[in-house]
Amino acid sequence: MLDPQSVGIGLMAYVLITMKSHSPDAADAFRARILALDEVLECQKLTGEADLILKVATHDLASFNQLLSQRILSAPEVATARSSIILEDVKSTTALPIRHP
Repeated sequence: MLDPQSVGIGLMAYVLITMKSHSPDAADAFRARILALDEVLECQKLTGEADLILKVATHDLASFNQLLSQRILSAPEVATARSSIILEDVKSTTALPIRHP
């Protein structure tokens, strides 16, 4: 595991995306767009108000703003995006709970 700051990552955030359309073409276009963005670490489809959640990592607030405004919000498939900047990693793991009660 790399320390994000040691490789120039100073900001991590979650971005909740609401799509304009749920058509297969719109979903495929957005998927291709997200897969091409190195700053997007994770992307999951959701139930509820938002359609997707992205976890993103950028150098700083200016680069996050550029990513959000020029590469995510400008996507024709996106209706809205709400972001929350991560202030502190309280717990972050890739381990799965293999013991079940």
